[in-house]
Amino acid sequence: MEESALATNIAQNATPAAEGGTNSMLSFFDDLGGIGKSLEGLGSLASIGTGIYGMFLQNKALNLQKKALNQAQAQQNIENERWNKRENERVNANAQISQSATAWNDNPMQRE
Repeated sequence: MEESALATNIAQNATPAAEGGTNSMLSFFDDLGGIGKSLEGLGSLASIGTGIYGMFLQNKALNLQKKALNQAQAQQNIENERWNKRENERVNANAQISQSATAWNDNPMQRE
C-alpha cells in the first residue's frame, strides 16, 4: 500500500498544473535556472575583477621593466666611460713607447 501511495504522489506531482498537479520537478528546475543565472552574474563580476587586477599587474610589470631598462642604460654609460678612459691610457702609452723607440739607435750593435 505504501508503494501505491508513493506512485500516486509521483504521478500527481508529474501531472501538469492545468490538470491540478503541482509539477514540482519543473518548479525545481526553474529554481535551478534562477540559481544558475545568479551564479553566471557572479562569474561575470569575478571575471571583470580578474581583468582589472590583470591590468594592475601588467602596469606594475611595465614600470619594473622601465626601471630595469634605466638601470641597464646607466650601467652601460658607466662601462663606456671606463672603456674610453682605459682606451685613452692605452693610446697614450703606445705614443710614449713610440717616442722612446725613435730616440733609440736603430742598430744598437753598431759602434759609433
